[in-house]
Amino acid sequence: MAGTIELFTDSDECFRFRIKAQDGTVVAVSVAFEEKAAAIAGISALREYAGMGLVTDACPAALPVEPVRAIAPAPCVIPAVQHVRGKPFHQAAPHTTVPAPGRTAWSGAA
Repeated sequence: MAGTIELFTDSDECFRFRIKAQDGTVVAVSVAFEEKAAAIAGISALREYAGMGLVTDACPAALPVEPVRAIAPAPCVIPAVQHVRGKPFHQAAPHTTVPAPGRTAWSGAA
Protein backbone atom coordinates (compact mmCIF):
# COMPACT_ATOMS: atom_id res chain seq x y z
CA MET A 1 0.00 0.00 0.00
CA ALA A 2 1.26 3.48 -0.83
CA GLY A 3 1.01 6.54 1.35
CA THR A 4 -2.31 8.31 1.85
CA ILE A 5 -3.70 11.82 1.70
CA GLU A 6 -6.05 12.67 4.56
CA LEU A 7 -8.45 15.62 4.41
CA PHE A 8 -9.30 17.12 7.83
CA THR A 9 -10.40 20.31 9.63
CA ASP A 10 -7.93 22.02 11.94
CA SER A 11 -8.57 23.80 15.26
CA ASP A 12 -9.52 27.02 13.40
CA GLU A 13 -12.13 25.04 11.42
CA CYS A 14 -10.16 25.43 8.19
CA PHE A 15 -9.70 22.55 5.78
CA ARG A 16 -6.25 21.00 5.40
CA PHE A 17 -4.80 17.79 4.07
CA ARG A 18 -1.85 15.79 5.29
CA ILE A 19 0.28 13.29 3.45
CA LYS A 20 1.02 10.14 5.40
CA ALA A 21 3.67 7.53 4.67
CA GLN A 22 2.77 3.86 4.49
CA ASP A 23 3.56 3.46 8.20
CA GLY A 24 1.26 6.37 9.18
CA THR A 25 4.01 8.95 9.69
CA VAL A 26 2.85 12.45 8.69
CA VAL A 27 5.18 13.61 5.93
CA ALA A 28 3.59 16.99 5.09
CA VAL A 29 0.63 19.19 6.01
CA SER A 30 -1.00 21.64 3.61
CA VAL A 31 -1.81 25.28 4.10
CA ALA A 32 -5.26 26.15 5.49
CA PHE A 33 -8.16 26.38 3.02
CA GLU A 34 -11.40 28.17 3.88
CA GLU A 35 -13.47 25.91 1.61
CA LYS A 36 -13.44 22.15 1.26
CA ALA A 37 -13.54 22.44 -2.56
CA ALA A 38 -10.32 24.49 -2.48
CA ALA A 39 -8.61 21.83 -0.35
CA ILE A 40 -9.71 19.13 -2.81
CA ALA A 41 -8.36 21.24 -5.68
CA GLY A 42 -5.07 21.47 -3.73
CA ILE A 43 -4.96 17.67 -3.50
CA SER A 44 -5.55 17.43 -7.25
CA ALA A 45 -2.72 19.88 -7.91
CA LEU A 46 -0.44 17.91 -5.58
CA ARG A 47 -1.17 14.68 -7.45
CA GLU A 48 -0.54 16.36 -10.80
CA TYR A 49 2.75 18.08 -9.96
CA ALA A 50 4.42 16.13 -7.14
CA GLY A 51 5.81 13.33 -9.31
CA MET A 52 7.51 15.77 -11.67
CA GLY A 53 8.55 18.40 -9.13
CA LEU A 54 12.16 19.50 -9.07
CA VAL A 55 13.88 19.90 -5.72
CA THR A 56 15.33 23.35 -5.09
CA ASP A 57 17.75 23.80 -2.18
CA ALA A 58 16.98 27.23 -0.72
CA CYS A 59 18.93 26.59 2.50
CA PRO A 60 22.01 28.65 3.38
CA ALA A 61 25.20 26.83 2.42
CA ALA A 62 26.48 26.91 6.02
CA LEU A 63 23.79 24.52 7.29
CA PRO A 64 24.93 20.90 7.70
CA VAL A 65 23.27 18.25 5.57
CA GLU A 66 21.75 15.43 7.59
CA PRO A 67 21.27 11.99 6.07
CA VAL A 68 17.75 11.23 4.90
CA ARG A 69 16.00 8.28 6.49
CA ALA A 70 15.25 5.82 3.72
CA ILE A 71 11.65 4.74 3.24
CA ALA A 72 11.25 1.03 2.64
CA PRO A 73 10.14 0.30 -0.93
CA ALA A 74 6.78 -1.28 -1.61
CA PRO A 75 6.85 -5.06 -1.88
CA CYS A 76 7.59 -6.38 -5.34
CA VAL A 77 4.77 -8.20 -7.11
CA ILE A 78 6.12 -11.16 -9.05
CA PRO A 79 4.17 -11.96 -12.22
CA ALA A 80 3.04 -15.45 -13.05
CA VAL A 81 5.79 -17.69 -14.46
CA GLN A 82 5.90 -17.71 -18.25
CA HIS A 83 6.78 -20.92 -20.04
CA VAL A 84 9.14 -21.10 -23.02
CA ARG A 85 9.24 -24.36 -24.95
CA GLY A 86 8.00 -26.36 -21.97
CA LYS A 87 10.39 -24.82 -19.41
CA PRO A 88 9.69 -21.99 -17.00
CA PHE A 89 11.00 -18.76 -18.53
CA HIS A 90 13.73 -18.29 -15.89
CA GLN A 91 15.16 -21.75 -16.78
CA ALA A 92 15.23 -21.15 -20.54
CA ALA A 93 18.43 -19.93 -22.18
CA PRO A 94 18.74 -16.13 -21.77
CA HIS A 95 18.90 -15.63 -25.55
CA THR A 96 15.79 -17.72 -26.23
CA THR A 97 13.19 -15.94 -28.31
CA VAL A 98 9.65 -17.07 -28.90
CA PRO A 99 7.95 -16.17 -32.17
CA ALA A 100 4.61 -14.41 -32.10
CA PRO A 101 1.65 -16.75 -32.56
CA GLY A 102 1.25 -17.72 -36.21
CA ARG A 103 4.82 -16.70 -37.17
CA THR A 104 7.97 -18.68 -37.56
CA ALA A 105 11.15 -17.95 -35.64
CA TRP A 106 13.86 -15.93 -37.36
CA SER A 107 16.35 -18.30 -38.94
CA GLY A 108 19.23 -15.86 -39.25
CA ALA A 109 19.22 -16.06 -43.04
CA ALA A 110 18.65 -12.86 -44.95
